[in-house]
Amino acid sequence: MTQIKNMQESSQPHPWKRGRSFDSSYLQDLKVYGYSETEAAFLRLVALHSGVFLARQFNDFAQAKAGKRVDSFLKKLEANRHCKSYRLAKNAAVFHLTSRVVYRAIGHEHLRHRRSHQVDYVKTKLLTLDYVLQNPTLRYFPTEEEKLHLFTRVLNVPLSELPSRAYRTPHSPSKTVRYFVDKYPLFVSDVSPCGPVVHFTYVDPGPYTTIIEFLNHLRTYAPLFLRLGVIRLLYIYQVSDKWKQAQDLFHAFVRSGCHLGSQDLDLVKYF
Repeated sequence: MTQIKNMQESSQPHPWKRGRSFDSSYLQDLKVYGYSETEAAFLRLVALHSGVFLARQFNDFAQAKAGKRVDSFLKKLEANRHCKSYRLAKNAAVFHLTSRVVYRAIGHEHLRHRRSHQVDYVKTKLLTLDYVLQNPTLRYFPTEEEKLHLFTRVLNVPLSELPSRAYRTPHSPSKTVRYFVDKYPLFVSDVSPCGPVVHFTYVDPGPYTTIIEFLNHLRTYAPLFLRLGVIRLLYIYQVSDKWKQAQDLFHAFVRSGCHLGSQDLDLVKYF
């Protein structure tokens, strides 16, 4: 079971405007390939949030037991060549949506979830999908475009203060800047009497990672955090021995004005 720890710092919340209504036009496009409405809805969820899934996650979504239903779904994916499977320990398998067809059907043909990734990345995506399945009614912003619209158009945050990374184009001196490359879940909820609040998340892939990774994540988001009146972050993990340390670090980081560096970790206990 995925575990979540809630961390919050606040002062003055920002205003919010409701976004677009849910678009279900993708259903017909995926039904053409033999998928049921439930299967199509699950494929959309996976494509937007993780790109990978486990059989038990489909069963959770479909409220089905292991057996014929998930087997039928996996056979359709295989027959349509829409995914690849990779064996894990104890005969388990992870399924990766790699076909551009699925992503095109939901209107996001160029999502990077369909590309191959390292094991740690896959683990964070599986935990991400667990969280989304456990909290299906939240208003998520899964794509780069939606996040950019939220922060630059609605919350008036300059583009230069959003978390970004520059990628060099092969055989070219030019660079491409991408935003929110971690692709952790981000959503808004009505937790404040003054209006909805943006929730950030951090997904811990396992106990063998260090607290430095979490600090580096906070530092990447520091310019954005400084623009917000309420900072709420959820720490998502399956097995972790450092969530309490991460919680203390988060509060120390925010109270220091988001200027805490790795050389200051010994000072965290004083906050």
